[in-house]
Amino acid sequence: MLAGQDEVDVRMVERIVELGLRVGEVLPTESEMAAAMHAGRPQVREALRVLEAFGAVRSRQGARRVWLGFHPDRFGLYLAAVLGVSDRSVEELFEIRHAFEISHVAEVTARMTLAQQDDLRATVAAMTTGARRGQPVHREDEAFHRALFSSVENRVFEGVSAAFWRLHGRLEGGARQQEDLLSVAAMHARILEAVVARDVRLATHELDAHFWGVRRRLDDRAATVPALT
Repeated sequence: MLAGQDEVDVRMVERIVELGLRVGEVLPTESEMAAAMHAGRPQVREALRVLEAFGAVRSRQGARRVWLGFHPDRFGLYLAAVLGVSDRSVEELFEIRHAFEISHVAEVTARMTLAQQDDLRATVAAMTTGARRGQPVHREDEAFHRALFSSVENRVFEGVSAAFWRLHGRLEGGARQQEDLLSVAAMHARILEAVVARDVRLATHELDAHFWGVRRRLDDRAATVPALT
């Protein structure tokens, strides 16, 4: 059970949702919020600061606060900042990604459009070209998975995914061998073609094999590299 300031923070979010504020609209004053929530102004002010820290509210000197709303990518960036760059943080986010993506393969396979196929093939081609040149393919890897699961439209997962990619990119720093990069590109090509063929079992197998490779690299790294702080 939440207590004290934590309870006020949650009630603040609930109150704003109840008001149905649209992005760009001003929030009620601290006094109005305190009266509506039966809380003290110092607690309301602190709750608003929490929302500002997460990019949901913008304060302006001499003017009312403005509601910016919750955006998955912004939430992900703040989540990544809070968790910090560490093997444990990346592994925890990885487990969520793994479970979510595997469980939604059938859904994305059924919803795949021709336009998505073209976009994903272009991403795989860019990944393959970069791999052959020995260049990092982190951005293409992220773009592939984001595009593949965009039709699911799960905002919470989008935020968690954004946090994973930010921390994973900083943790690895693009430090993979060229042979490994080519293998990663080939795996993504196989995942895509299985999805295009509407072969859910094969697509699930290829995606799981890809995740196994990521897990192996994470485990190897955790065993040999001191955690970043």
